[in-house]
Amino acid sequence: MNKFLHILLGLCIVLIVVVSLYITTFNDHCVVATVVDKTVKIEKDLSYYLIFTSCGVFKNADEVLRWKFNSSDFYAKIRVGETYRFTLIGWRIPFFSMYENIIKAERVEK
Repeated sequence: MNKFLHILLGLCIVLIVVVSLYITTFNDHCVVATVVDKTVKIEKDLSYYLIFTSCGVFKNADEVLRWKFNSSDFYAKIRVGETYRFTLIGWRIPFFSMYENIIKAERVEK
């Protein structure tokens, strides 16, 4: 019986991890915002790009499960003062310093 409970617990943990990854990676939502500033945030061995907009702060990072591997090129193309329609995934959770990640940006004419 004890072995069965360990297997069941392990399966529950795997299920929670898979569902969490799916929910945060495939919850696309769009926002139209003007870029106010942008910067690179460096933490120990990890760095990522932050885009400050009129609608909040977004992260620009590679996203393996969405086949996005061009965050550096993407960051170079974003211009301060321009308005974009951003496709975002994830949530902004300040307590954990989590940001919505930009998957796509299309320039919008004012």
